[in-house]
Amino acid sequence: MPCTGDGSVGTLFRFPILANWARTRVLTPPNLMTPTSVTQLAAAVRGVETGGGVLRAMGSNWSYTEVALTRDVTHVIDTSALANILNGTDATSPAATLLPFALNDDARANAGNLIHVEAGIKIHALNCALDALGKAMPTLGGSNGQSVAGVMGTGTHGSDVNLAPIADQVRAVHLVGPGGQEWWIEPAEGAITDLARMGSARDAGRLCSDIRIVYDTELFDAVLVSAGRMGVIYAVVVEVVNAFRLREDRERTTWNQARARIQTQILDAGEAYEGPRFMEMVLSPYADAAGERICVISTRNETDEAPNERPPAPDIFGFICNLQPLTPILAGLAGLIPGLIAAAVGVALAGISWMLFVPFVGGVLYAAASSAVITAATTGLIALQTAISSLLAVPGANIASRLANIVNLATVAGQKRIVPELINAMITFQRNPAEAPIIKESFRIMTAQPPCGEPWRDSPSCMREIDGLEFALPATPGSTALFAFIDDVFALTREFFDNNRPPGFGLSIRFTRGTRASIGMQQFARTASVEFLMLRGFAGHDEFRRRLYAIARTHGAIPHWGLIHEIDAPEVERLYGARLTSWRRQLQRLISTGGGRTETFRTSFSLSRGLEPLPGCLVPRGLLDLARRILLALARSRGMDTGRGR
Repeated sequence: MPCTGDGSVGTLFRFPILANWARTRVLTPPNLMTPTSVTQLAAAVRGVETGGGVLRAMGSNWSYTEVALTRDVTHVIDTSALANILNGTDATSPAATLLPFALNDDARANAGNLIHVEAGIKIHALNCALDALGKAMPTLGGSNGQSVAGVMGTGTHGSDVNLAPIADQVRAVHLVGPGGQEWWIEPAEGAITDLARMGSARDAGRLCSDIRIVYDTELFDAVLVSAGRMGVIYAVVVEVVNAFRLREDRERTTWNQARARIQTQILDAGEAYEGPRFMEMVLSPYADAAGERICVISTRNETDEAPNERPPAPDIFGFICNLQPLTPILAGLAGLIPGLIAAAVGVALAGISWMLFVPFVGGVLYAAASSAVITAATTGLIALQTAISSLLAVPGANIASRLANIVNLATVAGQKRIVPELINAMITFQRNPAEAPIIKESFRIMTAQPPCGEPWRDSPSCMREIDGLEFALPATPGSTALFAFIDDVFALTREFFDNNRPPGFGLSIRFTRGTRASIGMQQFARTASVEFLMLRGFAGHDEFRRRLYAIARTHGAIPHWGLIHEIDAPEVERLYGARLTSWRRQLQRLISTGGGRTETFRTSFSLSRGLEPLPGCLVPRGLLDLARRILLALARSRGMDTGRGR
């Protein structure tokens, strides 16, 4: 495969309008490229390098944050066309496909579970492609619209207690880094390919002639989660398993009971955990009169039972998309409004009754003022009544924002109690413990995906009015950080409620093993991920979110790269420590070895988070280019492998 190709970078669009999943960020970068091959991808990177631009790859652009795109990006690579399964069946010809030919002898025994796939493929498409092969991903997150590279780059995780995050299923990475240099990267321990066979495949045109084939654990761990800073991931090899089915059961309990279960079944058990494969706890931050908080526990286990007709549970972000559980509460509030209006009118008129005692003109003054005071006293209540009637009559797509308006009006009217009622109703409806178990293919249970024969459906717009935050905390023996964090969140919720700014949110807790990725969020042997789903538009929402983040910082919680967070370079360094230093060292290596510009994949996001190479260690590009040409010529003259590096 010639590395230069024909110079094409794929289709080029000028001034596209790009929006993230939540529609909270809309950008218009000057250039959007859609390469259809790794050759075009590398050419695009080199072209941006030559022109001095700033480049980022975009899969689905689902992140809340600017991890993918910032306003300083001049060129965007849309990876949607890079969505092919690359495996073949011929293990004898280096000119056929890279896999299975290049696998080492040990890995060949597992060849059927090693899938070489372009990283622009969306999770839902990968799921269906694997299912057709009788295979499945071991673990997945709760959504399926992201690209494989996007899931990796932000450290997205599953919820299987004894399994590591999704990126940890990757066994090899094909990266186009700074300078347009291609890299094939595997860990030194547990490599799946044979260097000699990789060289034969390269010579046969299956790989670029100057690709660097590297077996290095530190570099591999760094590129697994790189937030787009290290280049564009073209393809990966993921280790999959035989297709399997899951059964999901739910039970309603209280937070106090769920907390005890976490303590004994997960924290105290440590490595000896033997509970359900999957465990999710969705809970309300609002306590009832007895001090208890609603909690619904969902568990999943593998099963041989036949699939049933029950649809998979929707993504947890969909808890706002159905008005059914809220209707009785809103109707009940609407029924109170006439009485509230009558009471408000009575109070308002009583406040000006003194006018009646003014000689001669008292009655006239009272009549003139009464209309104004009645209007002032009832305007908010009438607006509340109208808002409820409108929402119940025509729910529409913007349920969340209209509900926030109702809550704000109700709070002013002294009816803030509606917020706990609404949150509790949403939680129990979304994860209804009274319903029968769900039994489906694993990927359908995990991601709520429709059957593969049906068209994939994007998230409804009602889900996009929710702000998502997530924090990773240790779920290891002796750790108290998780419970202390949750206790502080409850206290903050109570403070805002008492001050007539009741926050509208629910939270979930899920568990995974730690990650090998240098800057993956799951930095603990077992990690608890606490996710917050906050309805926008509630009075005090922004301040509550800031205070919530301050609590997370106090407890050393690690925020999700792709969800809303407030994190700067010193905090990133504090959270990741030596692993960040290792990550930065490997970034420096990619830039120096590839002869690329430091600035090509640098954005305001990477600068503000300290995701930059170690200072003072970069070799000038001109000198690197000269050294690279000399070494390449020497290697070829001696018949050496040009890609091997450590």
